[in-house]
Amino acid sequence: MTSVGIESFVDRLGGVSIDRVDLTDADLSGAVTADWNVHESRFTNCDFSRSRGEFCFGSGREMSEYVDCRFDHSRISAVTAGRARFIRCSFRDVLITKWLSSEVEILDCTFSGKIREMSFRADVPSEDQALLGRARNRFERNDLSRAELKGVAFSGGVDLQNQILPTGDGYVLVERADVVLPAVFTEVSGWPDSAVKKAVMTPLTVQLKWYVGYGQRQVLFSPLDWISRDGTKEQAYKALLPLLHKHAIRASSE
Repeated sequence: MTSVGIESFVDRLGGVSIDRVDLTDADLSGAVTADWNVHESRFTNCDFSRSRGEFCFGSGREMSEYVDCRFDHSRISAVTAGRARFIRCSFRDVLITKWLSSEVEILDCTFSGKIREMSFRADVPSEDQALLGRARNRFERNDLSRAELKGVAFSGGVDLQNQILPTGDGYVLVERADVVLPAVFTEVSGWPDSAVKKAVMTPLTVQLKWYVGYGQRQVLFSPLDWISRDGTKEQAYKALLPLLHKHAIRASSE
């Protein structure tokens, strides 16, 4: 490990501020702070394990890049994740909450632990395309098979067949969602009014409008998104699953 440690980047307010560095083999682990800001930097084989705080992984005009880095056992919130690229990074046994970004790329990374409200967005907003020099974000060959996904959004055309996703225990990948979900929506619309019907229709409406409607052709359903105190969402998911399977089979035969 390089002699540069996280203490070199702690600012007067106790936050972490890293500006235009190119570090290899640095131990930046163990920092607990309210605020991380990384500006136009590159990290190779660096250790960010056991870190906690609100992260901006890449502020500034240029992308920050993390290659073969470790964020294991960290607690990460990144409401403004910024412009960053992660390549072969490890996020094992993490708690991620509210990682939101339209300018992040993630390739060949491994995730396990609890992921809550994370956004994987493939389409770059039109107003940012010229600055970034691309219209698409790459999400490729990431392993999420041992992660618990709740409120995780794949949008803008993320290829879910190019990821390793959780399986079993109620996780369902719907391919051809542009065909399957409208058919399911139509069938559920004919159910008698009830709390269960409403609990199915509301998320389907969101999926159709904001995901399928903006180019996402594969949708992952997670059982963790269908939990409620009174059991209504659990009943709704139990009723929804056979419809997803039925219309997926029908779509595949067309």
